[in-house]
Amino acid sequence: MGKVTLTQDSYIRKLPFSAYRKLINLLDPGREWEKMAVLVPREINMTADNFEPRYDFDQIANFAERGRKHNGSATESILRDWGTQNPTIQHLINVFMEAELFAAADYLSVQILGGSPVPRPHTDFMSVENNLGRPHRKVVEDDEDLMLDGVNLPKPNSSKASDNEEMKNSVLRDHNIVLRHVSYSTLKSITNNFNEEEAIKGGNLLGKGGFGLVFLGKFQSNFSVAVKQLKKDSQDIDVEKQFNTERHYLTKYRQDNLVQLLGFSHDGPYNCLIYQLMTNGSLEDRLMCKDGTSPLTSSQRVIIVKGTAEGIAFLNNHGLVHRDIKSANVLLDEKFLPKIADFATTRSAPQGSGLSKVQQTSCVIGTSAYLAPEAFQYDVSTKLDSFSFGVVLYEILTGLPAYDDQREEKDLKTHMDENCEQIVDMLDISGGEWDEKAVNVIYDVAVQCVQNKRRRPVVSDLLEDLRKL
Repeated sequence: MGKVTLTQDSYIRKLPFSAYRKLINLLDPGREWEKMAVLVPREINMTADNFEPRYDFDQIANFAERGRKHNGSATESILRDWGTQNPTIQHLINVFMEAELFAAADYLSVQILGGSPVPRPHTDFMSVENNLGRPHRKVVEDDEDLMLDGVNLPKPNSSKASDNEEMKNSVLRDHNIVLRHVSYSTLKSITNNFNEEEAIKGGNLLGKGGFGLVFLGKFQSNFSVAVKQLKKDSQDIDVEKQFNTERHYLTKYRQDNLVQLLGFSHDGPYNCLIYQLMTNGSLEDRLMCKDGTSPLTSSQRVIIVKGTAEGIAFLNNHGLVHRDIKSANVLLDEKFLPKIADFATTRSAPQGSGLSKVQQTSCVIGTSAYLAPEAFQYDVSTKLDSFSFGVVLYEILTGLPAYDDQREEKDLKTHMDENCEQIVDMLDISGGEWDEKAVNVIYDVAVQCVQNKRRRPVVSDLLEDLRKL
């Protein structure tokens, strides 16, 4: 019997066992198969406009369980199940491309079909904006439990309190990719009708920012989230754009030092974003000991420095510039581990001769005390984040605010330039004595970060020294 010729229109159930084995080897390690599973459509010819997922959380969990059995494979289980719908090889390639599983897509395109490697997406900022409507990640609706990273977040009337501790422990366990729309009425319920009394006084308001208010949302099970209610459009702010930008980047990019987006809402009078709750607030507030909180210890500050650097480097290495790195946007979880937040102003770094290449922008974005000089000439590069990080390091070392209109030199960078002869004389020791080596390394990194642009490193170049602390 002759060899069967496969085309892009051949059903995936016609793939030889060797092809299944190759895909299993590519997708089972690291649970990469999950990226495929959440993008398999309920019906074969669904488009981005009417996409609905074939698999819900319970089914995905079942695939994972099969994969844990001896000689089991989650990848094979999904392909066999989906194959009963008669999807073609091209359908599978499309899913792999959407999930950015390019090695698997290339294998089918090149080795199975004899074609060329699949095209990679162009990552300039305009293409990102134009593709926000595509289902980069699974989106489920209100009749399902809110879930992310293998965690079911119960509805307001849920009685699953016994699962609460497991949920909290699981939120950060895996970098899964399930995002959900939540109705505005649900958010009103869990935030006590967006109660604007401060949470510390019994209300729900956690904070205010340039783009809106942040509320504590609490399910009946006591599982808590942070809900950002975005402002309506104004002359200065395109809220819809900021909403889509943050939703896109926090769905697409996940790392231990980036805040996790759990869901979103756009069916009410305000767009809302739902995040993992950061119980220790912002770095800015903790440095100021707001609400009578204890000073951060020197060891906690070192951990915060290292984690913040890892988060910035991750973004920059993926071609992104945050553009608003500041202590108010470094949030601290229950273990005081840092998470970078507020991605509304993030944009793609310029393409070409490296991540530090200049790109023109039409407006100055960021908070003035943290802005590099070139930002005022509308130049965007990853070195903007380096400068801002340097100012944050000065805050961590000294405990001084980035801006103080009572100081002669109102911004902290200028204050340090004029007054810091030895960093030891300006250290904040309210949290205990510092390790001398840590101080010297952090201060040296800070000084490098606030140099002029030509001499300023990108944060990833500084990680080696910081990781040794």
